[in-house]
Amino acid sequence: MKRLLFIILASVIGAFAFSQEAENAVSEKVSEKPVEKREVRAGLQMGTNMEQSDGYTFVLGLFADTAIVPDVLLIGSQMDWTFSHSGYTANPSFYLQWLMPLHVGNVMTPYLKGNLGMFTLHENNQTEDGLLAGLEAGLSFKFNKFYLEPGFQFGYPYMWGAVVRAGLAF
Repeated sequence: MKRLLFIILASVIGAFAFSQEAENAVSEKVSEKPVEKREVRAGLQMGTNMEQSDGYTFVLGLFADTAIVPDVLLIGSQMDWTFSHSGYTANPSFYLQWLMPLHVGNVMTPYLKGNLGMFTLHENNQTEDGLLAGLEAGLSFKFNKFYLEPGFQFGYPYMWGAVVRAGLAF
C-alpha cells in the first residue's frame, strides 16, 4: 500500500513540476514579448482494457496536461486504476499528445498520444511492478473550455483498450 501511495504522489508532483518548468522556460525565452496565458487541461477518464488475466477490466483515471506548442503538442501526467474480479492495477504515466493539423470545423481534431510510466499489478494475492509503455489514437472534440476525447490504446501491460476522456481547460 505504501508503494501505491508513493506512485500516486510522485505522479501528481511530477505533473505539476513538468507544467511549471515548461512555463518558466517559455517565460524566460520571450521575456520582452507579452506572454499569452497557456491553458492547463484537467479531467477524468474511463474505459476498458485487457490488463488482468481474467479478461476485460474497468479503468478509472485522472489526468492533467498543458501545451508545449499551443494547439499542436501537449505534455501531461495521468493516473489510471484498473479493477477486475481478480485484482487491481495502478498506472501512473507521463505522456506527449500530438493534435494533428486536420481540424474539422474547429471542433474535432485527431490525435496520437504516447505514454511512458510504470505499473503496480496486484492479482491473486501477488504484486508485480513494471514499465508501462503505450500508444493511443483518437479524436479530440473541443467545445469552448470543455473537451471530450474518445480513443483506442495499445501497449503494455494493458495490451489494448478503449478510453473516453472528458475535462475542462483553465
